[in-house]
Amino acid sequence: MIRISGNPSTCFVGIVLLAVIALLSLADSGHGQSSVPVPVGHPVYAYLERLETRGYIFFRANSRPLTRGGIGDYLLEVWRVHSSDPDRWRLTRREKAELSRFAVEFIGAEGVFAEQSPSRISKMRARLWENSPLYRDGCNLYSLNVGNVELDLNPVLYWDALEDSAGDVIVRRTSGFYFTAELSEQVGCYFDFRDNMETGRGPYNKDEREKLYSDHAGYVTMDGGDVCYYDITRAVMAFQWGNLLVDFGRGDNRWGSGRRGNLLLSDNPPPFDYLSARYDVGKLLRFIYLTGALHPYPPIYQSQDTTASGRIRSISERKFIAAHRLEIYPCRGVEIGLNESVIYGERGLEPAYLNPVNLYYSAEHNLGDMDNVSWSGDIELNLLRGVTLYGEFFIDDMQTGKLGTDYIGNKFAYLGGCFLVNPAGLNDLDVTFEYTRIDPFCYTHFFPINTYKNWNSSLGHFLPPNSQSWYLGVRWRPHYCWTAGISAAFTQHGENTEEINAGGDINIPPDQAQVDSPFLSGDKIEIITAEATVQWEPLEYYTLQGRWRWNEWTGGSQNEWQITFGVNVW
Repeated sequence: MIRISGNPSTCFVGIVLLAVIALLSLADSGHGQSSVPVPVGHPVYAYLERLETRGYIFFRANSRPLTRGGIGDYLLEVWRVHSSDPDRWRLTRREKAELSRFAVEFIGAEGVFAEQSPSRISKMRARLWENSPLYRDGCNLYSLNVGNVELDLNPVLYWDALEDSAGDVIVRRTSGFYFTAELSEQVGCYFDFRDNMETGRGPYNKDEREKLYSDHAGYVTMDGGDVCYYDITRAVMAFQWGNLLVDFGRGDNRWGSGRRGNLLLSDNPPPFDYLSARYDVGKLLRFIYLTGALHPYPPIYQSQDTTASGRIRSISERKFIAAHRLEIYPCRGVEIGLNESVIYGERGLEPAYLNPVNLYYSAEHNLGDMDNVSWSGDIELNLLRGVTLYGEFFIDDMQTGKLGTDYIGNKFAYLGGCFLVNPAGLNDLDVTFEYTRIDPFCYTHFFPINTYKNWNSSLGHFLPPNSQSWYLGVRWRPHYCWTAGISAAFTQHGENTEEINAGGDINIPPDQAQVDSPFLSGDKIEIITAEATVQWEPLEYYTLQGRWRWNEWTGGSQNEWQITFGVNVW
């Protein structure tokens, strides 16, 4: 018998090492693709989603990240379909340019797409520094190939300035680098480090995270100055053997069909350390297991000591997530996902939750009903060219005998939407409509360690509990360098008051004596948001964007103007 005991971190590393050793022992006896994960926010996903809606491919991407090899296969399929009948499967000029661009990045040779022109970076290099070691492959700032090993390095730069109608000016700056390594057909990794600075709402005192313009970070240095700092790191090792893919590291995971957000796992929180395994059963089924380490916030301390130097040393309680997902593809154009997750903590890794095929609902009951189990399902339908329909349903808690009432033990979330591509024959235009509802107290838990968060961000949807939102977005891409978008949203939120706990704060569970909580009770706030953006991309992944945003809410309104420059930011 193997027992898991001792320090949780040691156990976690031990499990990972066992998986790595097992996979590496197989590495010489098979053939595979590039296993390097593609970050969930990469623009290639939106490109392939668009072409799936147009009918070119069946894009199995409702659990991300996918691998570089998998993305390359989808790009090749787009080209094969287009080449088979160019009149029927016509790509617009913008779509052809993006196909060429992504082919360079994920397949590695523009020659595969003979009709496509070289990337804009390749053209600039030919004119200005043809003999330079930079951008030799037309995609990466620096690339190196040694035998079967391929290394790519790119800068990450971001700067923006935002001014609102109150005259406040917020400036944010990001600098870092993005590195990928394909060590063999079975082993790869990526590393993405970003150092961030924000100023404009100082002084930033300790734990005043509400002053951040957008709080999706982990630890933030707030020492009372006019500037705050934080860094975000993603680093993932991947091992692939046949239909089995194992990822280990710190990164993002997104499960579900939503476009604007997801209910169970989204890219809303900061990245966390995880171990995941994915197994494909032909083209019919996909099973995914994930276990990861989260960070409780507000802090829950295991211990606090004052050192001889007078400094306070705080040790946080441990917090974990385990989740599994079954994807079913009954026919082309239909994707169904079934999910279960559990949040637990204030102890080490739980063996019952390390079992990928266990039923966590039953295991949690067997362990004393002290953890936070959730279920969800999602569906995506691509049955009519140009139209994608999708939806998600999330069950935080449920009492079947009180369904249809305002009972606080029934906590659900719903998401549904429609994605249209080239409506009414308007090329390079797409439209997204999405509705989301989060019931009161959804994502909360009686025990703070089990709140459905990582740091200060929900693991699921960005909307707070006791909210609903209607969203309409239109994007137009008239030229391969230009993208314009407009959007509008109407959001309602029931906010807690001093007298009423309406279930509108993810950090505040229901009172012990509380029985009912009507939807949108409390202080009802209505927010209307309108936004317009224009983006210019003179070179691949070098962007300059202008944005205007107008917010009107109960009792006030605000205009925002923003200008952004980015390099390899997604």
